[in-house]
Amino acid sequence: MILTNYHSHCNFCDGSEEPELYVLEAIKQGFSSYGFSSHIPLKNFETSWNMKKERLEEYIHLISLLKEKYIDQIELFCAFETDFKLSIYLRDELLSTFPQVDYTVGSIHYVGCFEDGKPWEIDGTKEVFDLGFYQIFGGNRKAVLKSYFDLTCEMIETEKPDILGHADKIKMHGYFDEEDSYYRSRMHEVMELLNENELIMEINTRGFYKGYTADFYPALKWVKQAAEMGIKLQVNSDAHKLPELSAGYEKAFAMLKEIGIGEVWKRAGKQWMAQTF
Repeated sequence: MILTNYHSHCNFCDGSEEPELYVLEAIKQGFSSYGFSSHIPLKNFETSWNMKKERLEEYIHLISLLKEKYIDQIELFCAFETDFKLSIYLRDELLSTFPQVDYTVGSIHYVGCFEDGKPWEIDGTKEVFDLGFYQIFGGNRKAVLKSYFDLTCEMIETEKPDILGHADKIKMHGYFDEEDSYYRSRMHEVMELLNENELIMEINTRGFYKGYTADFYPALKWVKQAAEMGIKLQVNSDAHKLPELSAGYEKAFAMLKEIGIGEVWKRAGKQWMAQTF
């Protein structure tokens, strides 16, 4: 296995512990690099899981201090997981305003809005998912998929995040058939855009180790197709707690070897590079 993780959370957002504890655990497990990607503050509303606006600079400063403190033991990175159209900063604005930020993970957590203008969170509880599914979209599965994938594609083309976070998170609550022709065509569109823009698609293990899915985000069939297209891949755990740093990695790397994939992409300094395993 390659022990790196570029999608993780700490207590600046909805992670359980202070950042340094994750660093110590990563060193203990033998990670060569580790990236913090807290949920960035949102523009017009707050949630229980996004970073508070007033803590953004504190977060960046603390991760910078940890980089220096542990420079001889592990390479650390400061990043954010962004929400397309809702984040306090656009990607380019974020990186130019805070040069200490190394990269972004671009994810879709919200699709559409309720009548009161509140965005619908698609990766929360099933109860919240049901509310939006029926109240906003009238239970129309294709309409939900269209909105989700439209946002994903637009984000890839305009924001160009370094990493696409949990590409098919919309499947989390089991409402959609991945063999459906529309689902397949939209996933293929996403991967074509990733390839064109030379972005990374993560194999996010969180759905597997949390018991939400039997596979990963995205599923094996999409990973295999992505590899055939030449898309850059990496394994991330989307860790929120210390035991989750490398959760699901054994299965993920075994799966990659089984389908003939022998490299993933890691960060070294300012560059992304392929590493074989």
